[in-house]
Amino acid sequence: METWKPIPEYEGLYEVSDKGQIRSLPRIVSFGNCQRVTPEKVILPYIRPTGYHTVKLGKEGRKRNAYVHRLVTLVFNGPCPPKHEVCHRDGNKSNNCADNLYWGTRKQNIADNIRMGIHPLGEAHGMAKLTDKQVLAIRKDPRPAKEVAESYPVSAAMVRFIKRG
Repeated sequence: METWKPIPEYEGLYEVSDKGQIRSLPRIVSFGNCQRVTPEKVILPYIRPTGYHTVKLGKEGRKRNAYVHRLVTLVFNGPCPPKHEVCHRDGNKSNNCADNLYWGTRKQNIADNIRMGIHPLGEAHGMAKLTDKQVLAIRKDPRPAKEVAESYPVSAAMVRFIKRG
């Protein structure tokens, strides 16, 4: 059985479920001199390029985008503690069920992602300038860091970091 609770600051307008759904509640909407009743409906989320689901919430003529995982965690786990973010236990950004989400630190979130194999490390990381083979070659290279750095797209300081492991 799905449990629905009101979204803070949007009470009477929207609710969130423990299954990760957002719904708009029935209400009277005014358009100039006209009024109509909008029925209750589940809002289909927009999936961002990052994979996170967002919905547009409106109140008093203002609309804002909200991440579904943040709304679910806020309602079912309480307010976000300082320096915390939403963590998905299974690493699936589309699974916004309340029992899959929790507030954790950035370090916890990254550790979870590494454990699940979804956080790129080494040359698989988008910002990597060196391959694993190049890093091993730098570690074995007996020349001073400044000379080694001239052979690769990194600084002498980075070469020293690599040599220290």
